[in-house]
Amino acid sequence: MVCEKATYSYSKVRKVCSLVKGLHTTCAKKLEHFPNAAEFKDVSEKCFELTGCILFDYEWAYPVQRYFKSAYDCKRFTCKELDSLAHDALRYLQNELNGILSMMASGEVNSED
Repeated sequence: MVCEKATYSYSKVRKVCSLVKGLHTTCAKKLEHFPNAAEFKDVSEKCFELTGCILFDYEWAYPVQRYFKSAYDCKRFTCKELDSLAHDALRYLQNELNGILSMMASGEVNSED
């Protein structure tokens, strides 16, 4: 059985990279983490829409999901813990994008544009 390679568009991946670059991981107050986590969730969903990569789907992006749920229940966490979860979520998104870009460069996946 032969599987087809995934196909990614350079322009869409660059657009997603610019969205991820706009995220920030530190907040001055605990209550600021919930809108920040909602932004992480939105960017993760946008990454999934533009790339079609299942690893960006909110149900699969566990660090993003963990940060969103923790920010929703922020009374149980300190601001420093929430900053750390935001940093982990950002690192996850960046690592997945780096993986896609390196696979595009090496020819492991098909690329357009």
